[in-house]
Amino acid sequence: MTCETKTNRVVNTGPTPPSVPWSDHTYQIIDRWTMVLLVAAVSWRLIRFALKMPMWGDEAMLDLNIMHRSLGGMLRPLGFGQVAPPLFLIGEWLMQHGLGNSEYVLRIGPLLAGMASCFIFWRWSRMLLSPLGTLVAVGFFALGYYPVRHCVEVKPYAFDELAALALYFLGTAWILQPQRTRYLWIAAIVTPLLLGFSYPSVFVAGGLCAAVAVELIKNRRWANFAAGFLLAAATVGGFLLVLKLAGAGQYQRTGAHMRAYWHHSFPPGNPLHFLIWLIRIHTGNLFAYPVGGKRGGSTATFLVFLVGLAVFIRYRRKLLMLLLTPFVLTFIAALMRRYPYGGSARVAQHLAPVICLLAGAGIAWLVEKFLRIEAQHRLATHIAGGLLLTVAIIGALRDVLHPYKTVADEKTRSIVVHVLRQAGDSGGLVVLQPKKTVQVNFQLYLRWYGGQSVHWNGQEATSWAGRSGNRRVVLNFNPLLAPSLLLAKVAKDGPWQITGQKTWHVQVLPIQQGPTFCQVLYLRRR
Repeated sequence: MTCETKTNRVVNTGPTPPSVPWSDHTYQIIDRWTMVLLVAAVSWRLIRFALKMPMWGDEAMLDLNIMHRSLGGMLRPLGFGQVAPPLFLIGEWLMQHGLGNSEYVLRIGPLLAGMASCFIFWRWSRMLLSPLGTLVAVGFFALGYYPVRHCVEVKPYAFDELAALALYFLGTAWILQPQRTRYLWIAAIVTPLLLGFSYPSVFVAGGLCAAVAVELIKNRRWANFAAGFLLAAATVGGFLLVLKLAGAGQYQRTGAHMRAYWHHSFPPGNPLHFLIWLIRIHTGNLFAYPVGGKRGGSTATFLVFLVGLAVFIRYRRKLLMLLLTPFVLTFIAALMRRYPYGGSARVAQHLAPVICLLAGAGIAWLVEKFLRIEAQHRLATHIAGGLLLTVAIIGALRDVLHPYKTVADEKTRSIVVHVLRQAGDSGGLVVLQPKKTVQVNFQLYLRWYGGQSVHWNGQEATSWAGRSGNRRVVLNFNPLLAPSLLLAKVAKDGPWQITGQKTWHVQVLPIQQGPTFCQVLYLRRR
């Protein structure tokens, strides 16, 4: 629904108009707040990017695959239990091998995808919601912790939300104006590309195909049928191609592990347990926008989402197939133990746009229907905008004060930098263990920053002891290897003595696996 303001500007009033007419001044206040939140969203992402946070475990494992493989090798099953779509992997390979090892280089693609998602979401929500609903929805999505975090990581989650939003936007634009067939043609052309960057976008593409099929039954035009058929063919063909190129091999290697890892995100068979699971999932991290958490931490967002859903059921029913089918398809995949449903926000970024959209619709409907004075609407706008801006400010400050995912990630990087600096004038650094046995965070930064100056497997290949130079810096990750045993082993290459040592215990792995032992030894030739 739209209305004319005094300046003849057409305003979308959302599913239902407010209970009292709004003036231009009120609309201007809402628009300004929306722009402020978009600026805050981009600024927070840029701050987080500029902080150059250390790589955490999954990022390190994915990049170790990228580092030592050829471009064609990126289509083979990945090591370390990693899963990522082929075009994302190829893009990251080209960036790293073209521009070098750097957190900035590897994260620039996800950053751009995340920032683009904010503006596409803004445009999309303006098509469906009132200005107040758009303000809240944009704040929930663009300033949500998980969309911000995942767009500054070497993982494909930012592309999940970008691909999903592209399909939601194109589908909505066509459903609202079915005579504009170009939206379907564009969707058919870009869908295979989007599937190459995002595995879960297939659920959104499936929802779009279902919505198009329903609408085509009502609006029979040959041009629409041709575009709809091409969209369906592009979705099926693109998905099968992605499976053939990379997906099937990755699933074959990691499927058993992933099923065990995500077992809490699969529906249980017991009816009572299923009901409890359903409540837990929908009040947990799946709905953690703009903030929330496990064990009911996102209950408020889920409740206003239900309000927004009820509003759309009554006034925007023709869009429900597009918006809800991705949830259904993801749930069916969880029933089949093929993809988790909820449990973690990172694997549900394709659902985040709908969650935030309907939550914004729900809050806007409550405000617009139960506050009877326009001044109250303005006050509600300032409160909503202020609270959402506070979320961004607190989040950015937290990142500045704690620029890492975990303390262990930062400690790992600082240890490697410190040890390599000390080894700079001593003939390089000796790591006693082989590369593949060293914990991935340490291995990544040793290979990034040390390069050819790092001598691996120094416990077995002891030739380093006979080379010129009177000093050696040795790194040991085996707590059972006594320094005296090392000295005895290299005695034939010259008399060495330990002039100093330092030991760290870094909790990089899950706590049940214990901390990683890291010991640096300083040797001098007698």
